[in-house]
Amino acid sequence: MTSSIASIHEDGHVSKDVYTEKDFNKITKKTNGYVKSKILAEQAVWEFMENEKPDFTLVTLHPGLIVGPGVF
Repeated sequence: MTSSIASIHEDGHVSKDVYTEKDFNKITKKTNGYVKSKILAEQAVWEFMENEKPDFTLVTLHPGLIVGPGVF
């Protein structure tokens, strides 16, 4: 799953060497829609993995920057 560093830290500040599926940014009234969507989507997929126990492994990627032309 392609997530975002925003799901871990809204300001992009990394304070640990290793993060797990338990590390999430906190949703507050100031959290913008993009960040909130990334947090909720990742929490949902980890919940799915825990509840459904599918026959595959989940890997999430958290890029800090995406560079390239926009697709419109």
